[in-house]
Amino acid sequence: MSHCSNRSLTGTTQHRRILHYEFSPKGIAAMGDVGVYIFHYRQLDGAETLTVLEREAKRENARQLLVEGDIWVAAETYTPLRITLHATSGEGEKTIAEEAEVNYKTTPYGSVLPTSVAHRELRAGRLVAENNFVYAEFHKFAASSDIKFEVLDEKP
Repeated sequence: MSHCSNRSLTGTTQHRRILHYEFSPKGIAAMGDVGVYIFHYRQLDGAETLTVLEREAKRENARQLLVEGDIWVAAETYTPLRITLHATSGEGEKTIAEEAEVNYKTTPYGSVLPTSVAHRELRAGRLVAENNFVYAEFHKFAASSDIKFEVLDEKP
């Protein structure tokens, strides 16, 4: 994967802020034969944190984590192709890291849908959980209905 300076991606090194996130250009790469732009994002604050629920000895604990990661988009269309997520809490032996990568594809029906999701949880740098999901054979769902109104004869 080749990377370039921020200047060649956008013409500036400006960071963009949308609500509670900061976005910045990271580089140019390729996914197969598709050229991609990579943008880095980082959550600065806000209530929309990643919530991780844990159950320990009949007690449920919720961790609220700020996230960061990369967004890979097709250079020609800016269609998302991959979004990564990384969030950590704690320090040293108590460090817990959540990582995820979601790959996307435009279906023949024009919708952008996930094709795979990989999630990993690390504690103190050791892998403790891994989940991999693959989605395929997307089908278009259709439904139709007819509504008819009939005029009833009213008798006095």
